[in-house]
Formats: sequence, C-alpha cells, structure tokens
Amino acid sequence: MKSRMCCGIALVQVLIMVAMISLFLLYIQQVNSAKIKQTERVKLRANAEAALQSAKAEVEFQLLTNSKQLVDAHNNFDQEDNRRNWNLHGKKFPLEGNVYASIQDHAGLISIHHYSSLRMTRALKALGMNEAQALKLISALRDWQDEDSSTADVGIDGVVDYKIRNGLVSQISELSWFSSLDEKMLKQVTSLFTTHFNGEFNPLTAPDNLLRAEVGEDYGDNIVALRDNGQLTVNQFQNLTGVVRGDGIRFSPSNWFSVLLEYSEQDITIRRKYVLNVSPYSKSKKPVVLLEESSIR
Repeated sequence: MKSRMCCGIALVQVLIMVAMISLFLLYIQQVNSAKIKQTERVKLRANAEAALQSAKAEVEFQLLTNSKQLVDAHNNFDQEDNRRNWNLHGKKFPLEGNVYASIQDHAGLISIHHYSSLRMTRALKALGMNEAQALKLISALRDWQDEDSSTADVGIDGVVDYKIRNGLVSQISELSWFSSLDEKMLKQVTSLFTTHFNGEFNPLTAPDNLLRAEVGEDYGDNIVALRDNGQLTVNQFQNLTGVVRGDGIRFSPSNWFSVLLEYSEQDITIRRKYVLNVSPYSKSKKPVVLLEESSIR
C-alpha cells in the first residue's frame, strides 16, 4: 500500500516537473518569438528609413535637373522609364522600394500673403463653401494680416478675445486660429495655400480642385483628364481656356516644392513631408535648401 502511494506521489511530482518544464519552454519560445518580431520590426523600420532617404535624394536630383520637364512628364520621359508618372501637381506616384511620392509646385498654390480675392473665392466655393462663407474667411484672413485694427465687413478685428497677429501669416496652420472651419474643411483649405511663394500662379501645376476652380465647370473635368493622361500642353490649355501667360499667370514651375514621401511594408507605414527650395544655378547658397520637415500620421 505504501509502495503504491509512493509511486503515486512520485508520478504526480514527475507530472508537475514536466508541466513546469513545459511552461518554462513555452515562455522561452514566446520570449524568443517576441525578440524575433522586434528584430524584424527594427529591420523593417531601418529599411524604411533607408528607402525614404534614397527616395528624397532621387526627388531632389530630378527637381534639380528636370523640374521644368516634370510639368509634362508623360511627354518628356521614355514610357519605359519609371518617371513617366512623375508630376508637380500633387498626384501620388510610385518610386522604387515600396515608396510613393507626391510633389506639389508652390506656384500651383495660392499665396496666403498676396492673393487674388476672385481666385480664392472660386477655390473656396469649389470646396463646397457658399459665397458668404468664402467672403467671411477671406475677410478674416485680411484682418489677421493687415497692420491696423480696423474691422473688415465680416472680419475678426475687434471681435475675438485674443491678440490679432496684424502681420503676415507664418504658418498655414494659423488658419485654425481665426476660422470656424471643421477639421475636414480646414485640411482641404490649407492644402491650397502656401506661405513660401508669392509669385505668379501656375494653373498647370495646381491641384485638381484648384485647377477646376480656375478654368470653370465647362472645361475643368476635361482639362484635368488631359493632364492626367499626359496630353495637356501649354498651347492646348491656352486654346481651351483662353488663359494666357501674363497678368499674374505663368506656365513654368517655381523653385519651391512640397514633397510627401510614403513608405509602406507589412504593418510599417512612414510618411515624411519636406518643403524644398531648389535653385540649380545658385552660386550664393546650396542648390537644395530644406525649409520644412515633418512626419505625417
């Protein structure tokens, strides 16, 4: 009897030991698996950073050497070249190494410092605002930037309970300080403006919604489709719209560009935005000057 009890106790002890060893081995396996996953994630992120740096260098090189041609990339590059989809009006296109890019010429945006009220009104209405809402925002912007405290018809001077800048906007994000736009509309509006370029407007590199607003409903969709297919030339644009060079209009890109790079692989997605001043013939400064850099969620 005692022998059987001893055998039973020994068996239980063995089973407990086996269970403990099994749990320990399972723990070791889980730890190793977690470390492997962490190592793989670190490797993926390192690959992402390297790919983004390589893509940034490629974009800078192309802007230095081909920015004028990139306005009409389909007609200026061989169709087998991966640059056939490059453009300067903010449309996303693929690069090598799981990277996508979009490049926006700032001449295709509205200067927030020196703007045409008519152009801005048309652009805001194209985003869904009515005329009263558009005029209110334009007047608020004028009040925010002017150097006096006189109140525009529907502006903000003397209305808000904090100090008005009464100076030029330094960051596009300042629009949120004096407008009542919801987050979605604010994002759409700010995408149309630039604080970096105050020269002539280039409709050929304007974002789709701004281009449609510029040329009107009769031609908007047709012009955008022609541009997307690489068939839009300066002469064709002028013939279709009647918009010609001069009087605040240009058809060549500026030296200021917003570049958005996006790397995506498995569960890793990294987005970086750069604002660049590109001057290939400059002797007094670097040919590429980084004005802004930010990570985008």
